Amino acid sequence: MDRRQFLRGGMGAAVLASLSADSLAQNNRPPEAHSWDAGRLTHLLPTVSDTRILVKASFSKPPSGAPVLRVGSVRIQGRMTDTEGTFWQFYATDLQPGRKYNLSLQAADRKPLCQPWDLSTFPSPDERPGQRRIRHAVRPS
Repeated sequence: MDRRQFLRGGMGAAVLASLSADSLAQNNRPPEAHSWDAGRLTHLLPTVSDTRILVKASFSKPPSGAPVLRVGSVRIQGRMTDTEGTFWQFYATDLQPGRKYNLSLQAADRKPLCQPWDLSTFPSPDERPGQRRIRHAVRPS
């Protein structure tokens, strides 16, 4: 097992083990979520590797057209993953390792569906980062 396989397998368990019930019980979300405008989002589930980002999103009501995820200056059209149009996924490839990207979800008419956020790709497989930081995901209300 290499370092990346170990991190992928153990990261979820480590994050869950480090969270206290009190930090999640407060309004059913961590405190950081209070200041972020989720718009019509119900769930936002990002997954990253060193060169890719997969974002799965669900909305309280279906958007009028295919939403778009902006990753920096690149636009990725969403792919509907249910029959009602409330669940979508966005797959960004060919990204730079260890870089912070600004992401934003937009409606087909380019109006924002939620407040933009930052997400970083993992370092390249041959890089040895000096620090590691694990942050837990925030579920919009």
